[in-house]
Amino acid sequence: MSTTILVVDDHDEFRSLLRELLGQAVDMNVVGETNDGPSAIRLAGELAPHVVLMDVVMPGMNGVEATRQIVISNPDIKVIALSMHAEARFVEAMTGAGASGYVLKDHAARELVTAIRAVAAGEPYVGSGLP
Repeated sequence: MSTTILVVDDHDEFRSLLRELLGQAVDMNVVGETNDGPSAIRLAGELAPHVVLMDVVMPGMNGVEATRQIVISNPDIKVIALSMHAEARFVEAMTGAGASGYVLKDHAARELVTAIRAVAAGEPYVGSGLP
């Protein structure tokens, strides 16, 4: 069975790189993507992906609030934070909102597939370089 994924990031090029990276994993399928929190909440409800890859800092509604709303409305959906920020306050905010994982964007190529597999299996994942 394929793990379905919703990608949320306000940078088009980064979303494209994630699609390319995840397209190489035979057990993963990107079912949607968006660039903001409100549409992430809507798409999570409509698509019911196994995992949402959530940018932490976005204009308007940030990834913390979007994660909180997704997890409350869809408790079976797992969220992995993707961020350039390695500070403990960002990690704590996302995990406090219900994220099951946190990966630094510059480590995504090495860690993201492993993180998705772990989180989809019900295990938390905190990437390298994090407190």
